[in-house]
Amino acid sequence: MKIVKQDRKEGLIKLMPENLEDLWHLERILAPGDRVEAVSFRTFKASETAAAEKKKINVTLLLEKIEFARHANRLRLSGKIVAGTPVEFVQIGSYHTIDAEPNFSISIFKDWKEHHLSRLKQAIAETKRPKAHVMVLDEREALLASLRGYGVNYEWELERSGSKRDEAKRQAEAHSQFYGELLARLQRLEGTNKIILAGPGFAPNNFAKFVRERDAKLSSRFVIEHCTYADRTGVNELLKKGVLSRVATDERVALEME
Repeated sequence: MKIVKQDRKEGLIKLMPENLEDLWHLERILAPGDRVEAVSFRTFKASETAAAEKKKINVTLLLEKIEFARHANRLRLSGKIVAGTPVEFVQIGSYHTIDAEPNFSISIFKDWKEHHLSRLKQAIAETKRPKAHVMVLDEREALLASLRGYGVNYEWELERSGSKRDEAKRQAEAHSQFYGELLARLQRLEGTNKIILAGPGFAPNNFAKFVRERDAKLSSRFVIEHCTYADRTGVNELLKKGVLSRVATDERVALEME
């Protein structure tokens, strides 16, 4: 989150959210009755017979509804139009929705309370912090989740090729290929935070040994834990056990998860 402009007399703070977490924080800062100003698009028809066109506008809304659409990567802000330009495309008093997304600047006019400003400072600080990750795996499948302020974000799943009926040599090749792909994906993760590695049986330890022989720096970030399943149920099990609270470098994420 970035603060672009601030005017205490007007109660204005212009912000630039940079990721989904920033939008999640904004949902908790905003309330019905606030005014928001941003660039948006509105459907316009020159006449009843003319084709509808989308026109770019700068619009100010009196907020009535705030919705964090996590899976759509946006924050939907709905309310009545109280100002806007160009005037020919803006109908004062009509309803409109602004879709706020990462790297989308938005001006907020409100009675800023201390808890609003505190959350804003928190969002700015969290932008600079690395994210915590959890990978649950067994000998046939793996799932990676990132732990964020608004909850768990499931990044990807990977399943090993081949079957138990394959001959031993082909099984060994498929297993090595599976571990190699997992290693490559983890190497692409940003940040230097710990990676919670968990699963049933010896799978986490076996994979950690595989990585240690090829990328000692990456393996030093692993924290080995146990869970019953290599899927979303396993991630939830780790959260309930309090593993996140003990491991995550971002204490605020742990608090929000609890």
